[in-house]
Amino acid sequence: MSTQTSNFGLTKWDGTDPVSVSEINANTEKIDQAIASTMATAQTRARIASGTYVGTGTNGSGNPTSLTLPFTPKVLFIDCDSDMYAQAHLFVYGAPKGLTRVTDVSTYYVTMTWNGTQVSWYSADHAIYQLNGQGYTYRYVAIA
Repeated sequence: MSTQTSNFGLTKWDGTDPVSVSEINANTEKIDQAIASTMATAQTRARIASGTYVGTGTNGSGNPTSLTLPFTPKVLFIDCDSDMYAQAHLFVYGAPKGLTRVTDVSTYYVTMTWNGTQVSWYSADHAIYQLNGQGYTYRYVAIA
């Protein structure tokens, strides 16, 4: 005699039960609904992307630094430790300016552009302030 699974109520047949196409189809439908529900829930959770990039030494509005992410970020953190500069930066989605901090005392602003999954920024003053120092490795974490 067939029984039901405890989580989804799927039909489980005993070795002597006749196979029923309608029960197989009912099981398939329950599995499909469970997968769809799980995927919908997963899409509402926070998403995180991380990586690195190496600075090119350029700066200014004609040479912005940019990242293309797998989603539109709400918050972007960028960090760089070098022999000369310790940098930590936090950018918030939609803000037209971002604050960059170089070493312990210097603070600079960059102009931000948020375009879907791409974030770009520039400083007219210096590549270091733009988080694009020549040969420096920058680490980033984006959260949506």
